[in-house]
Amino acid sequence: GAYKDENGVLHLVDTTCRHMGCEVQWNNAERSWDCPCHGSRYDIDGNVIEGPALKALKKINK
Repeated sequence: GAYKDENGVLHLVDTTCRHMGCEVQWNNAERSWDCPCHGSRYDIDGNVIEGPALKALKKINK
């Protein structure tokens, strides 16, 4: 997944949730990657905001 912030910085992450492998979706209102399967949430860089996931999303190098 890709998100370009207000400063033009591109944030790239693998959108496979680290909990059970579902595909996370971008939540524009909250600026987070959210998993529809079990509710895990990640920040723009893929760090865990809310579980059940314990590991960050994998980053994709530019």
